[in-house]
This record gives sequence, structure tokens and C-alpha cells, in this order.
Amino acid sequence: KVWKGKISKLPLELPEKARALTVLSERGGNIRYEIKVNDLIAPLPAGYPAGSITFYDDNGALAIAELLTPHELEAGNPFKRLFDTMLLFFKEIFS
Repeated sequence: KVWKGKISKLPLELPEKARALTVLSERGGNIRYEIKVNDLIAPLPAGYPAGSITFYDDNGALAIAELLTPHELEAGNPFKRLFDTMLLFFKEIFS
């Protein structure tokens, strides 16, 4: 979710160096992952760290990589920014 931006949703990407994961064969079974994404408030530059992905097995964490914005995020029009500001205010109150 992108708040106050021209767009409302955005796919995130892994840096090139983090697109492959090598693990020992005894740790290669039952691999799972957890994705954490930060609240994104436009404007944001390309390559902004927007969250992380962590790979786990039964013995613990194997690797953690940042998730990045693929391109620059521009701010939305004044009405979009005002509306999202109000939504964020109520989200903060009720969370």
C-alpha cells in the first residue's frame, strides 16, 4: 500500500545480489519465508528500502534481504494526499 501517492499499490523487488539463496543440504528442507512491508508514504525515490523478506527453516533464519521500490513514487494530487492523511489519522487512532 502506498499512501499519498499517484498510485495506491506497488510491487517490490529484491536487489540483484539477493535473488539466489544457497544453503547447506541438511538445512534445505522445509524452507519458508516471511515478508514484512513498511507503510509507504509518497514521494519516495527508486530503490527505497520498503520492507524485508526473511527465509527460515526449522533451525532458524537462513537469510534476510531488503525489498526495494522499483521506481520513483510521485506524490498524488492534493485531494489524494488529504484523503490519505485522514485515513492514516484514523488508522493510528484505531490501531
